[in-house]
Formats: sequence, structure tokens, C-alpha cells
Amino acid sequence: MKNMYVQITENDLHNIDIKELINQGLLFRLVKPTRSLESIIHYVGRINDCASPAYHSCISQLWQEILCSPKIKPKLFITKGKNKGNPNYYYITAIVEILLQNNVYDNKKYSLLTLCKIMENTDKKSNFYTSCQVYFTRDLAIEIKRILRTYLQYLTKGIK
Repeated sequence: MKNMYVQITENDLHNIDIKELINQGLLFRLVKPTRSLESIIHYVGRINDCASPAYHSCISQLWQEILCSPKIKPKLFITKGKNKGNPNYYYITAIVEILLQNNVYDNKKYSLLTLCKIMENTDKKSNFYTSCQVYFTRDLAIEIKRILRTYLQYLTKGIK
């Protein structure tokens, strides 16, 4: 028997246990990436195969969640100068570093430099690698870890 999806209305919300839907993995949020977000997704998508086994199947979803975080999204794009509106690849590289430190990417096989070279599609050390530390902040690390905790809870409930 096929699954049947039914759109709910505001009136239906009082009859639905949202936490139960989350626990069952049945609650989804529609995310419409902008062109700029799509370019970031494409950029980090080059290292999807470098994800640790636990994250390999959900790395794209994890990045969607990271890029849509209200604390991270405003900092993803350059706001001043001639590059205004372009993705801030220094900031994105700092996110990759935090994910690498938290074993989202296989840190036994890959270093940040290696991941940067793959994202940049080059054999040379990029400026994004050498200058990303400016964007590596405590607040960013806390937000990434919060998102990871949510994913770990989801993954462990899905395994049981």
C-alpha cells in the first residue's frame, strides 16, 4: 500500500503530536534554496564523499540545515565591497573545519587542507584555507554543534 500525504491546516494542529511526528521522522520542512545557496551547496557537495560513514547518507540534508540556520545564514554572503552578494567561502571553510573536528568528515583520511583543495578543485593551498580562522568563532562552533546534536538524535532514533 502506498503512503498517502495529506496537507494539514492550522485547525488540525491541536490534534497532532508534533514531537511524535519528529520522533518518527515524518515531519519535514520545505526549504527552497536561492541561487546563491545552490552555489554553496554545489561547492560543499564536492566533499560529500569525504563524509564519515555515519553522515554519508545525510550529509546533504545536514548542509541544508546548516545553511538555513537563522544564526548562520546572514553570514554566508559578503555584504560589502566589490564581492557583495557572493558566498563567503572563508566562513564556509570555517564551517567545514568545525564539521571535520566533529567527525562529520572522515578526519582519519582527510585534513582541512585536503577538503579545501577538493572544494576548490585545485592542488594549491587556497586563501580560503589560510584565512578561514578569522571566521572560526565560538558562536559558530556552538551553533554547528547544536545542529549536529539534533542530527545525532535523529540518526540514533532512526537506527533503533
